Amino acid sequence: MTDPLAQQHTPRSLIVTYYGAYGRGAGGEPETVPVAALIRLLGAVGVDPPSVRSAVSRLKRRGLLVAAKTARGAAGYAPSPDAVQLLDDGDRRIYGRLGAYRLTTRPAGAPDASDASDASDAPGAAGAPGGGAAAPGDWLLAVFSVPEHERNKRHLLRSRLARLGFGTAAPGVWIAPAHLYEETRHTLRRLGLDGYVDLFRGAHAGFEPTADAVRRWWDLEALAARHHAFLATHEPVLRRWSRRTTVPPADAYRDYLLALDSWRALPYADPGLPPALLPKGWPGERSARVFAGLHERLRDAGAAFARDGAAG
Repeated sequence: MTDPLAQQHTPRSLIVTYYGAYGRGAGGEPETVPVAALIRLLGAVGVDPPSVRSAVSRLKRRGLLVAAKTARGAAGYAPSPDAVQLLDDGDRRIYGRLGAYRLTTRPAGAPDASDASDASDAPGAAGAPGGGAAAPGDWLLAVFSVPEHERNKRHLLRSRLARLGFGTAAPGVWIAPAHLYEETRHTLRRLGLDGYVDLFRGAHAGFEPTADAVRRWWDLEALAARHHAFLATHEPVLRRWSRRTTVPPADAYRDYLLALDSWRALPYADPGLPPALLPKGWPGERSARVFAGLHERLRDAGAAFARDGAAG
């Protein structure tokens, strides 16, 4: 079976993860990091200098990094406005469900997981149309029709809905928990795709049991495999840290960056389905607890290493 984490820890992914965790100021503004500093910072997680330079070039071509000057006038790279928007959008999804696991720290600019107005502790608690709360069991339907001569937009729309965590109910009909409404609307408008989609909110009224339908709409076996892969790699790391009495910044930075790089795709693949509809022993809560534990123990200590590494 293909390793569910095999595509992670690529140089490009780790650079994006670095900027998301440590590459924004206290107000969320992007920070410029010299290439030499990126080489040091990525070297700490096992990436060689040529791979860093190649990844920076590719991210620049994709419009995610832009050339800029540091406060001291050194040449470097910062996230582009589009990349900052993507990082900001990701904060709520990546950190937003961790409030139930006593998350107390977060990257600069990320939402506070204890703030119920920004992020819910449980699926279906926020983000309903009109500002009301979405009840567990409410669903968001995205129905789209794209002309044949704009098939590229059809592909973009499908891939974006999948990345938001939508499942497929029928051809051209995608479904997600209703708490994803605000994020979905914002994302589709930002990408100029809102003119091709109608959004509906409602309940599943039959005929098969909703839990059976969920198994048809999402590949739960594949999602569970991704959670188990995360746990197999990072749960032992958390156990080791729980036995340590000190938190060396370099070690904390390495283990946190790798954990975040593995974790950050999971809240998109797993959209926060109601627990009652998931198989018994679903590993999602366990993996969230592991990431929350690593975040609390390591993020701030790792920030000290990141600051020193970026300053050179």
